[in-house]
Amino acid sequence: MIRLVYKVFARGSYGLESAVVLGELRIVYRPKKWSSGYCETPVLAFKTLEEARFFARANLTGMFKYEIWECEAEEVREVSVLAYYPVFLHEIISFSHGKFEPPYTMPAPDGTVACTRIKPTRKIEEVNVEKPSL
Repeated sequence: MIRLVYKVFARGSYGLESAVVLGELRIVYRPKKWSSGYCETPVLAFKTLEEARFFARANLTGMFKYEIWECEAEEVREVSVLAYYPVFLHEIISFSHGKFEPPYTMPAPDGTVACTRIKPTRKIEEVNVEKPSL
């Protein structure tokens, strides 16, 4: 079943990219195209626009330009725990299959959902965050 969710993206050199995940797990997304995580790992998003806004303003720095998009998503489920970063691909795969436990976990931000696939459909807004001071 397809549901609407909200995702915070970084506007990178390749287009829409994961806002938090870096390195080998970073996903590049295309508007109106379906994307999924690596090796069946879930794609994370938020249930509501307000939860996505709160996350972006509370957790992101000015490293990138950020955008919040409304997305269609498949197999959406609520998430209460996430793996700590940085982690390796094999650790994320273990975590997404329920084989990863504390102390390598942290509470998920309010409203976090995991999806098997996601399709950005409409840009809602740009997120203004402070650039880190040097």
